[in-house]
Amino acid sequence: RSVVAAMDDPHPISLVPDVVDAVKLVKVAQLSDLPKPWPRSQDIESYCFKKASKDDLVLAVSHAWPYGAHPDPMSNKARPLAELIDRAKSIHKLPGRTLVFCDFLSVSQRPFAPGQMERTPQEEADFAKALRAFPQIYLQADAVLHIDVPTERVPDDGVEYKAKLKDLDVATLVEINGNVHVARVNKETNTKVASFDSVNSIGGVPVHSLEDVHNAKQRLMEDGTNKNDSWFWGCSSSSYARVYLGETPVAMTRAPFGMWSILSPDEKGWVYFERFASMVKGAMTHEDQAGNVAFATSKALSQELKEGSDMLRAAAAGGQQQLEDALKHFVKVLEKKNVRSSLRGQGDKYRWFA
Repeated sequence: RSVVAAMDDPHPISLVPDVVDAVKLVKVAQLSDLPKPWPRSQDIESYCFKKASKDDLVLAVSHAWPYGAHPDPMSNKARPLAELIDRAKSIHKLPGRTLVFCDFLSVSQRPFAPGQMERTPQEEADFAKALRAFPQIYLQADAVLHIDVPTERVPDDGVEYKAKLKDLDVATLVEINGNVHVARVNKETNTKVASFDSVNSIGGVPVHSLEDVHNAKQRLMEDGTNKNDSWFWGCSSSSYARVYLGETPVAMTRAPFGMWSILSPDEKGWVYFERFASMVKGAMTHEDQAGNVAFATSKALSQELKEGSDMLRAAAAGGQQQLEDALKHFVKVLEKKNVRSSLRGQGDKYRWFA
């Protein structure tokens, strides 16, 4: 609040609770100079960010993440993003700077590369604050840039390889959607495994859960396998496991940037929330100007946003009952999206929509 109070004529987005403290807006002038793939928000120099004032053009980016740990490891979105920014700037001719909100660049993120530190407790707290602010960020931005382009898979992604149980000596495992992954490698070592790799089988037996990992331990002990090795490993009820020495073969799959998403952006609940925000923005704007608050990489997506805005605008003009019926329509659409995986733990955002 003190930061906002010190600003002369802040942009409406700067008045959203938690935005000034927890969210960073990237100067477009520095955006193209960022390394590829994009660095995490907390690893970007402070001069690349700015607090938004009323003279600044604030653009919010809506996009799907092809991987769990990075939204654009092959830099497929850089050019489409630049083109959308240019389109928005050609219409919104404001005297200040052009600033961009992009989740990965604007909010603290978890490590995706060796040597990166975990989020600090303060960064974790700021991340939670930012999530609560997301709906208003998209509503208060001057325009939303919707990116829906094909993304390439990174080299080595999905490559299967062989390891041994002792290679997981310093790994922490986590269970996600019926798969066991390396959450992190806890220190520098010669282990063959890397963060985000998946564990397919132990001793030839498929692994789908941490319970399977535990059962494999029991089976090996009962069979007398490796009974002379000094290894021990255990599982906890908090969905983590640590695995220590052992010569048992382990089948692994490379995942350099986390799990590859098989879902298209159209199927993801998180993306639909952001598109719905643009529909609301368009509905609150005269129909002749609705195209100025949302820009998309495809005509089909632009048409979807326009039709949603038209429906909401007409419903609002028709009275309370018609508006409620229209909102129920959008809730039904949401129910068909993959909300569980894309919004796990994001109850605040779901309640806002509902």
